[in-house]
Formats: sequence, C-alpha cells, structure tokens
Amino acid sequence: MKKFLTILAAAALLLPACKRGISTENYRTTVSYPLEEGLEKPSLTVDISVDYPVGGLQDSVLTKMTSNILISVLELESEPSDVKSTVDGFVEDLQENFRDENLEFWKTDKEKLTEDQINDFYCWEYFVNCYFGERWKDYVSYENEFYTYSGGAHGMQGLIPVVFSTVTGDIVTEADIFSEGYEEPLVESLRKHLEDAFVDNAEDFECVFNKEIEPNGCFEVGKAGITYYYQPYEIAPYYIGVISVTVPWSELKGYIR
Repeated sequence: MKKFLTILAAAALLLPACKRGISTENYRTTVSYPLEEGLEKPSLTVDISVDYPVGGLQDSVLTKMTSNILISVLELESEPSDVKSTVDGFVEDLQENFRDENLEFWKTDKEKLTEDQINDFYCWEYFVNCYFGERWKDYVSYENEFYTYSGGAHGMQGLIPVVFSTVTGDIVTEADIFSEGYEEPLVESLRKHLEDAFVDNAEDFECVFNKEIEPNGCFEVGKAGITYYYQPYEIAPYYIGVISVTVPWSELKGYIR
C-alpha cells in the first residue's frame, strides 16, 4: 500500500509553543495518494495538523490529555499510541478505504469519465487542523476544524471543540462546569443570543430553521463565556456554515461551580 504514496510532507514539527501556560508541539502530515499507480488523478489528499501538550501540566495529565485529543479528533475506538504512529496509522486506514471504495468502479468507468466527473467523484479530500483555544479556570478548550470531501455536490466542513480539565486531562461536560439547575437558564440564554451570531448578516438569520436551539455538547470555554457550535445542516442550511453562539458567564453566574 505504501508504494502508492506520494509524500509531500510528513514530520513532527518540534516547535514548542506556550499557550495558556501549556507548552505544545505539533505533528503534521500531508499526503497525496493516487488511486491508480502512475496517475496524478484520481487521488486522496490528506492534511492533518494536531497540536498536543508537552509541558506546563503534570505528566499524567499531559499523557491523558494527548490520548483524549487523538481519540476525539480521529474518532478512535481504542487507546492510541504515540502521536506520530497514531496519526500515520489513521492516514493509512483512510488510504485503504479510499482504494476499497473506488478502485473497482474506477477501472470500470475511467474510459468514459470527463475530467469534471473525475474531480467530482474520485478526488477525495480530508483536512483537519487542531489547536488549543482559551484557558479558563481549570479548563482549556481545544479546537478541531475539519473539511472532508468524498464525492458529490460539496464536502462537509465543521468545527468541533472539546474542553479538557487541566487537573485530570479528561474531557469535561456542562455538568462538570455548572451546578444543578443550569439547564433552563442556559437554554434561555442560548436562544436569546442566537441572533447575535448574525449581526453582520441579518438576512441569514431568517434562514435558520431551528431557532429553538439547545445545548448540544459541542462547546468551548473562554473569558467571554461559554460558546456553542452548531454544524452545517444542524440548525441552518449548509451555505451558512458553522454557527457559534456565546453566552456570557454573567448570565450563568449563580450556576458556575
């Protein structure tokens, strides 16, 4: 399988950075994988960039947080190994799936396909960019921006944050941040601030098909408050993209642990 790879860049970029008191490093791999040897197209293009913590927290927390980052970002079903091996193994799985899903059909169809049809159906893309966001109290946000395309009218983009405890390295939920009774005030505030997300384009707000939004578990924390993200199609048409709604801490003051 590896003989089909064209490695454009694949390296652990040991560029320590200190974000929110946490030292981080980055691993990035960019690969172009042709479906059939000797051809530039059709192809699978993969670009994965993952920041992970290496200092500023207890060693056990760094290990746990890194493991949880890989599990959440790559949607793993088992415990990961080191960052490089885990990401590279995930990319190999993507490549094998690309070949399994397309090679037989490609061999049948390739003589009658136009270049546009090849691009539309056989040129797949998988892009992921993950990095740390803000730190607040004993929590730090982690952002997972992605774009995938596997044929059709358009790909799928999104931003899925995860919040980690800087004490344990575990992923936290609203129940870890708020005390009992927070649900109703949080829902009220989310619905009140939804229109704020469209301050620069009020016409798009009229296209939102679910204005009765609720917490969906997809949130980050920061100095300004707690921010929820709603993915394309979740509450509005695809073209609007990811919608973020921030609730100030002041509106939930009596419910913060």
